[in-house]
Amino acid sequence: MWHTAEMVKIFEKMTEGYGYDIYQNRKLCVALCNDLFADYSVEKNIMQMLFRAGLGEAMKGVPFKSERELKMGLSNIEKFLMAQAIESSVRDDVLDVMRLAFVEKGVNSEVKSAYQPVISKNFNDSHFKMTLPVIKEFADRIEASFKFLYVNKGEEVDSVLEKCIITDKFGKMHSSRMDYELLTHDRSKNVTISIPEDDKKKFISGSTIEFIFLCSNHKKITTSYKINISKTTMLMQVAVCQMTEAEYNRTIDIVGLLIKTMDNGAKSTNTIMADGSSMSATNEQPAYTSSDIKEYSDALRREIHYLKQGKGKKYKIVNGNKLVKSDKGIYTYLFEMETELHLPDDAPVVVEAAGGLRAVGSVLSCEDFQILLLLDRDLNDKVSSAYLMVEPWKLLEALGKKMNSLNPNINKLAIKIMEEGPDLSTDTDIANVPKGQPAVEHKLETDDIVTVWGPPGTGKTYTMAKIANSYIAQGKSVLIVSHSNVSVDGVIKQVVKMLGTDKQSVLEDGKILRFGYVRDDELSQNPYATSFNYALSKCDSYAQKESLNEKEESFVNK
Repeated sequence: MWHTAEMVKIFEKMTEGYGYDIYQNRKLCVALCNDLFADYSVEKNIMQMLFRAGLGEAMKGVPFKSERELKMGLSNIEKFLMAQAIESSVRDDVLDVMRLAFVEKGVNSEVKSAYQPVISKNFNDSHFKMTLPVIKEFADRIEASFKFLYVNKGEEVDSVLEKCIITDKFGKMHSSRMDYELLTHDRSKNVTISIPEDDKKKFISGSTIEFIFLCSNHKKITTSYKINISKTTMLMQVAVCQMTEAEYNRTIDIVGLLIKTMDNGAKSTNTIMADGSSMSATNEQPAYTSSDIKEYSDALRREIHYLKQGKGKKYKIVNGNKLVKSDKGIYTYLFEMETELHLPDDAPVVVEAAGGLRAVGSVLSCEDFQILLLLDRDLNDKVSSAYLMVEPWKLLEALGKKMNSLNPNINKLAIKIMEEGPDLSTDTDIANVPKGQPAVEHKLETDDIVTVWGPPGTGKTYTMAKIANSYIAQGKSVLIVSHSNVSVDGVIKQVVKMLGTDKQSVLEDGKILRFGYVRDDELSQNPYATSFNYALSKCDSYAQKESLNEKEESFVNK
């Protein structure tokens, strides 16, 4: 979303340092935007593009010294923006910045004052309070933890913690990622936000740390603290300013996205927006907590944070075209891939375009060498090349939520695995460790959790398949999962091979099914063992369509 107040401050800083003539120098403005807007990538890319196209010439005549000059100046800028085909919402954001940053004092004061922050030294005028943030330094991040304390003042106000910014004593800014935290009315919450470690050395002592909250009553609240040499914090100020309409609409979109990602099975509460409309939110209360659960949760959160930064494997995608922009700020892009990927629908992705512009989204469809993506950020109408990062952080988020909702009366085995699993390791001499398939079968009869280890080719897959078949014969269910498709293929293929002729009905009845993308050619040809082939065997119309598609593809290839 656009950071109007921050942009106004930056332009005022540029004006103070270089004078108004600076805006007539295209190259210098582009260079200054690159440095000053480093923490606001969306604004930086758009403003650089506009200055290259001649925004400075359209601003000729700033500062606006009268109401008449203001109206004429904004009209000229708006014409320029329309000529650049800038969409209306972004156009309004730019005009807001121009109006606030380039008007002389006393001109249009009622407009300017509406968006200027009201500064105080306490939380008396806010709908919440914060405990003093606790700052911790780690090898890969800085963490700030505090308790958000909701204060009921007769108006139900919900908030989103948008980001946290540390500004060191040298003026260098370090920002958290956009890991939004939803803070609903009438509820207090412990909050931890991370600022990732980068190549820049962070000098914590003497720094200031700011927390930016977007609120459902059209307010944006920024709380600022001083970090002392002992890393303790002291409240400096609380700044409250009015949101622009574009900022508020974006806040509603963020709240909606946060609610959608929360666990639907948790207890529901109501989120009330300033216009009186309500949204159903969830308040996830852990049914079971322990130091082990917390340790696992912290490790998952760090892994998710690492993956969201796009530090996993990257794939190059090219010839991107923006197809659609929805009312909810979701952009649909079609890309070509240099290597063939098989990604499931709704797989979470991160796309990094030129200039470090990054968007988070999901796969709409992936076929052959084309991929259709839903992204949360505009990467321009055409994207010549970008990098796609596909990591399982969405699965890890689901795992984290499940872990924190475990019920000790229902999820006994899961709790046992997490609490007792690490203790199963032993320093017993390897010569005394039970070996062989009979030892595995005996262990399964006496223990709930059994770990089998062995080098490649020692029969692990065969043993798993034999155990699975014995359970199938008893009418029990077996779930086989792995971090790789090939591993699952190997076990399922072995299970099918072990079935005798008298048990083929089990396969034909769909009692053994391989779900997901099948890598093994032999298994993919089995008419029943894969979910796709099984569906074709049971539905003639699907089978006919598939046969027709194969014929058409064969004709095209010829």
